[in-house]
Amino acid sequence: MSTAISDARAEAMAKIRASQLRSAGLVGEYARADCELGHRLYELAKEGVGAYVHGESGRGKTYAASCAVRMWVDSGGKARLVSAPRLMEEIYAGFERDGDKHALDRACRIPLLALDDFGMERPTETAIEKLSILVDERVKAGLPTIFTSNMRIGVLSNSWGEVPGKRLASRVIGSCRIVELEGEDWRVKCRP
Repeated sequence: MSTAISDARAEAMAKIRASQLRSAGLVGEYARADCELGHRLYELAKEGVGAYVHGESGRGKTYAASCAVRMWVDSGGKARLVSAPRLMEEIYAGFERDGDKHALDRACRIPLLALDDFGMERPTETAIEKLSILVDERVKAGLPTIFTSNMRIGVLSNSWGEVPGKRLASRVIGSCRIVELEGEDWRVKCRP
């Protein structure tokens, strides 16, 4: 094979990979994310086990989730990283005339979902109902979900309300390994 054909093929493959990563919600440094925790989250996901990764801002939660999603995509699978507030916006838009009526269904079926900033969505009845459907459907299908949050699951449960919040938190806990991240804020430590 000539060098020109080989170079063209490599360039085409790089464009396809970049497109797959963008579709998975990975751009910039998140498309290149690589860390030990991300590898562990990926291994759990391969076993069908999710993770609830919590800690203060800047501890690497999103980066680790991005690493797991990138590895999943690189292995040929479909995955998506999306913030919980953004997913709720997509779901709510489905209620509107021209909105995407299938956002929740797609989130329920994607083989690996990384739900970033879980608990930052407004805790309305509708949000809790849709998140409960999402978690229930994914648990029933045996699909792993990686949640990242600034809050411990118990704090989140209380902010969502008595019965619905505890029920949702119980489902999340039952399907995930709990990982707490401590340490320095990397954004502050590494800023230019």
